[in-house]
Amino acid sequence: MSAIAAPSALLRFSRHELRLAWRDWAWMFSGWRNTSLRRALIGMSIFYAIMHLIAYAVLSPRMTAGFVLDQTALAMLSVTVLLSFTMMLSQAMESVTRAFYARDDLDLILSSPAPPVTCFLCASS
Repeated sequence: MSAIAAPSALLRFSRHELRLAWRDWAWMFSGWRNTSLRRALIGMSIFYAIMHLIAYAVLSPRMTAGFVLDQTALAMLSVTVLLSFTMMLSQAMESVTRAFYARDDLDLILSSPAPPVTCFLCASS
């Protein structure tokens, strides 16, 4: 394979993966039903608006007096960032696992000549 064809293949595979991710996202947010994407986006918009209303109700008393970075505010901010990070990490791991099982890539990876220990992050005992 020439060096010129490699970027084209990378773009093609990236486009294909994005298309699969978009289809999976639409399927997940439509409740695993054959509904239109418009209904899924309307549901997401309503959820988004409700979450912002809750955030406004929680934060508006603090914002009226001015947001002072005291110890309580810093602790709340730290816990929020930590919780967001752990949720994003767990969603990323779940997404990778879903992709392996949905496309039967796990069987393909394990049947490759490379040892499985080098393919996966494993704790050696």
